[in-house]
Amino acid sequence: MPKTHSVPNAARCVLALAAAFACSVAFAASPAGELSICIDRASPAAQADARFADELARAAGATPKLHRYDGRGRGDDDFSLHDFKKLLGGDCRFVVGFPYDEAAGPLPRYLKATAPYARTGFVLVTRRDSPYATLASMPQGTHVGVAYDTLPNHYFRHHPALVRDIFEDENDSLAGVAGGEVAGAMLWRAAVAARFERAGDRDAFRLQPIDEDGSQWNLVALYGSDDDGAAAIFDAAIARLRADGRLARTLGAYAEAVGAAAAAQATAFAGRRASVRSHLRSARSCASPKKASKVPALFTQAQAGEGKSIYEAKCSFCHAPDLTGRAGPALKGKFFASPTHKYKVGDIFTIVAQNMPATAPGSLTQEEYVKIMAFILQQNGYPAGEQVLTFDAAKGSKTPLRYYGQ
Repeated sequence: MPKTHSVPNAARCVLALAAAFACSVAFAASPAGELSICIDRASPAAQADARFADELARAAGATPKLHRYDGRGRGDDDFSLHDFKKLLGGDCRFVVGFPYDEAAGPLPRYLKATAPYARTGFVLVTRRDSPYATLASMPQGTHVGVAYDTLPNHYFRHHPALVRDIFEDENDSLAGVAGGEVAGAMLWRAAVAARFERAGDRDAFRLQPIDEDGSQWNLVALYGSDDDGAAAIFDAAIARLRADGRLARTLGAYAEAVGAAAAAQATAFAGRRASVRSHLRSARSCASPKKASKVPALFTQAQAGEGKSIYEAKCSFCHAPDLTGRAGPALKGKFFASPTHKYKVGDIFTIVAQNMPATAPGSLTQEEYVKIMAFILQQNGYPAGEQVLTFDAAKGSKTPLRYYGQ
């Protein structure tokens, strides 16, 4: 059984991938030679983003002009790609620090992406003198920390010999590593780097990127689809920053700088994928239309109804009565059940059953967890059926988590 540290009632939310944003202008595009840069003030990487924006502007021969906004959103109203379009059409020319991989799907037609300039994600943090650099190198029974309600809680399914210790946040997790309470901790890199800046103890720890599904992704710059010169401006500035080492120094512990060869390879791969998608679209236009896949019925109406009552009593304080999030994250909507997250129903159920409620994780009965999950699925547009959802079926479900609501 996992060892669980006390978690306050106002538990921290699932780390949303809040991007940091920046914009650039060509020398002739602005009389003042300014480089307008948008920074998400809610991001743990905000300070690093400001430094990067400053260096980027100077490498482009322009004066940096920062614009800060709050990218957290509220409930289902998270900051969306359409909001980026508004930024690019007003405050910015570029949106930098955006986590994007072509494999996750195409951008909307009104946005384009540069080649990646950095890579970031979740990292394994160990003491500098630790003999363990990876999860695979840790022997059976090794205690590994995770921040409450974050994606690495899910990675233990691939490392069943390790013991999971749940901490409130990155600060408590790092304290556990420093004090020897755990051999390491799987944490969000930007939050760890921000904590290093405050505490000044970066040299006491070692960071190693985690090799798990969805644990790493590229950082790119977005720009408007009608701004054909933007990519050239950005690439030229990044080339200067790479050449004199400023790119790596500016990113620091927040991300790994991507070399020119790797960036070019990623761009070429993205181009090939775009070409393939174009051919596929042409082929589909000549084929007979297919009926949409049927949404699976995984639970009964009775289970969802009883789950609603249990949710209201045990979960609504943190996640709101309508599941839109409060102290805890939203549990319904296009962001929660996004295809880009690649979650399965079993992944979410495992996190719910092991981490909830915040004040007493794992304290409910198996039936209560199943009924809560049935209610969550119902609220995300899944239909009720005749088949009763069981604990084992929920835990092992490979059904993709999607939002089928309006």
